[in-house]
This record gives sequence, C-alpha cells and structure tokens, in this order.
Amino acid sequence: MNATYLVAKYMPDILRREPSNIGIMLYDEGKWFTRFVGEDPSTGDLDGRRFRHQFSSQETYLEWYHFWTKAIVRGLEDQNGTVVCPDDNSFVDVLCDASSPQFIVEMGAPTMLPTTVGDGDSLLAYLFTMLVSEEMQTTQETHEERTLKQKMRKVISNYGLSSNQHFRQPYKVEVPVEDVMQELIFPYAYVNGTRRLYRNMAIKHTTWEAEELQMAVSHVLWSFEKIGELKGGDHRIVLMQTDGDDEMGKIGERARELVSVVAEQVVDVDSADDVEAEFGPLAVA
Repeated sequence: MNATYLVAKYMPDILRREPSNIGIMLYDEGKWFTRFVGEDPSTGDLDGRRFRHQFSSQETYLEWYHFWTKAIVRGLEDQNGTVVCPDDNSFVDVLCDASSPQFIVEMGAPTMLPTTVGDGDSLLAYLFTMLVSEEMQTTQETHEERTLKQKMRKVISNYGLSSNQHFRQPYKVEVPVEDVMQELIFPYAYVNGTRRLYRNMAIKHTTWEAEELQMAVSHVLWSFEKIGELKGGDHRIVLMQTDGDDEMGKIGERARELVSVVAEQVVDVDSADDVEAEFGPLAVA
C-alpha cells in the first residue's frame, strides 16, 4: 500500500451524528504508525488522566483502543474467516468494517496528506494535530455518566466493598475478537470462584428515540456476549439509574428488556431493594 491513513472517530450522540476524531492510524513505507487521544506523545503510553472527560465510558474507549492497536500488528479476520494481514491492500476495509455505532474507523481524505511527505512519525504528528487535537479539547463526560459513578461510589462505601479482597475496580478480561485478543474493561467485578461482572448503563433524563436507546445498550450487549462465549459461569449485571422518576422508569424498563438477552440482572442503583439484593450478600461474603 502507498501512504494512507485511517481516522478513528467517537460518536457521542448517535441522533445528532456529530463524531469527534480521536485517533490516526497511518500506513507508510510498510509500517503502521498510530496516535490516539490520551496518549503521552513522549512515551506513546495511554494515560487515563488525559481522557477522563472525553468519553461517556472510558472503559469502552480503552477496549476499542486496544482492539485497533493490536489489529494493526496481528491482522484481522474478514467476513469469510480469512485472516487479513496488516500490510494487505484489503486490510483497511476489514478494519473499517469492524466499527461499532459509536466507535468508527474511516478512510482519511488523501487531500489532507501534505505534498512533501516526511517520515512516518512526522506525517502522523501532522495529521493528528490537524484532525484530532483541537476537536477533542471541549468533549465532556455526560452528566448521567458522572451521576451513576457517584452513586456507585456511595454504594461501594456503604457496603464496605473497597476493602473486600474479592471486589475489583476496574477489572480487565482478555477475549478473542476477530482473531485478535481484545481487552474488555469492566468498571467493577466481584471475583470469588465465579465472577460477577458489572457494566454501567447511564440513561438520560429525556425520552429516548428507539435508535438512541439501542445504542446505549450496544456496548453492554457486545462485551457481555464476548464474555459469555469465553466462560459460561460468569454472572453479567447491568447498573443503571432512574432517579425514582416515572418517565425514567419507563425508559429503564425498555432498557432492561434490551439487555436481558445477555445480562442476567439489571440493578437500579436508585432502588434500595435492588441495591441490597445485589450488594448485601457481597458485603458479608
């Protein structure tokens, strides 16, 4: 392949369809170069402090980050099950096809490549500065995501879970995705023989359109499906909030239906009964 590049994008609101560019994957002179939001330019290491307000779910961003960076090293399986190597001409199409509704990879416009092309590192820095850096400075974590995390911190404190040796936050699991080992990151887990894996699902204080609600559960469904394929004894639990509001309760019931395909349980952190039923036994286990 000649010099070409892909742009990784994040779609915070699927209805408005206004994605933010979050990374560049450049192929030049037989080698892949990458840079993503949250990386330390001097070391290339991902630093959570650098993107803690950019995404509604930091865990989901980390999962896609690891998926993309591993794919350009190991390759990906296409729809026929054939492994496509990173230097194959069709690899970029396979990688773009592996996108989700909220995390997307698209071909970059050739017109953005400068006439005089330097080495790969220089070109990557140029593209990242032009396409990514400024755009991500104003992206913020949603109010609903912050609120759900705050409520879970209170639950963890009330039940003394932070000092429980079996309670983990966060909890990482590697699963095979498209023949590439991808790291799934769950915000909480309880590991004692079997695993209780938790996913946050922050629903909004508005009546959602069906497509927007479906997107909200898509990452929950995807990660729990992969865990289900890996280990049948895992317990999959979704954490959500309704604020005791009737309209939110209706939205929550629809969300329960959608995630019930792969999640055994949905815990409303605003319901004392739900919280006690789930975390009470863990506090004394």
